[in-house]
Amino acid sequence: MKNLFLLGAVLVVLCISCSSDEVNCEDVNFMELLSSEIESNNQALIAYTIDPSMENCLTLKSSFELILDALQVYEDCAFDSDLQLEYNNFVQTSETGISLLNC
Repeated sequence: MKNLFLLGAVLVVLCISCSSDEVNCEDVNFMELLSSEIESNNQALIAYTIDPSMENCLTLKSSFELILDALQVYEDCAFDSDLQLEYNNFVQTSETGISLLNC
């Protein structure tokens, strides 16, 4: 549970985003893009830390999946190295969070 809490904290620190119907690879701010997903993830992480029930586990897993879904539209973008690193960190953190959950 401590690892999952740290993963959630990492998600908050790694933030930047973009919003548009068409993918704009040049003006991406993942924090704006993922603000609601990160908030949901943080709430799910706290709930699971307090009560590691199956329901809370599934909610937390779903919150990581929502982050991955939001990022999926940007997977083909050719970002500069800093933005690519940030994108990769969000993806890796979410995938690791899912893999650590036993539900």
